[in-house]
Amino acid sequence: ITVVMNGPDERLFDPTRHPRRPFMEDGVLRLVHHSALQRIYGLEVAVAAIAELVQRGAGVQVRLDVYGDGPYRPDIEAAIARRGLADRVLLHGRIPLESIPGVLTAADGGLVPSLPEPYLELSLSTKLLELVAMGTPVIASDLATFRSHLDERAVMYVPGGDPTALADAIARLAADPAAAQARAAEAQSQAAAYGWGVQAPTYLAVVERLIQGRH
Repeated sequence: ITVVMNGPDERLFDPTRHPRRPFMEDGVLRLVHHSALQRIYGLEVAVAAIAELVQRGAGVQVRLDVYGDGPYRPDIEAAIARRGLADRVLLHGRIPLESIPGVLTAADGGLVPSLPEPYLELSLSTKLLELVAMGTPVIASDLATFRSHLDERAVMYVPGGDPTALADAIARLAADPAAAQARAAEAQSQAAAYGWGVQAPTYLAVVERLIQGRH
């Protein structure tokens, strides 16, 4: 058995080609989430966390841009409407893969609020690795497989499914941009081995070995 990681292709997810905006340059903490809109990815938890921050009136101006589409979109739209967050949480729908790196570097932080369920405890999010590759600070659910690849020096972990904990983490992100940038740099270092430039030769070696075996 040979394990080949499904990591980002550095030819596309290249942070040198997409300038990072200065942290909260317009006074707004801009967050991003990109996924197929499925229940298990916990976007509804993120919506609840944004609502809690607004209710606190803690002085953090926050906006969440969501990219992607899927069967759970009507539920997310209803959650946004119910909480009066139409101006805070924006659903942009699907965009081309080539546009994803730019929207990640345009954000001050990325959210991976996957729910703490058995499947996701065993799953490593490709979206998490894409955020890391682009140098975007990440707040993610504290799931076993996430943590086994990226430790707490690299990612700000919160209990999955807990909007209050997520709201607290978002507030901490806004309050300490230097720490956020340090985590993002550490995450890039820890994830370097998972990039496609490293993984592709392993994959090609398996294919070559199989071809030679046929002859």
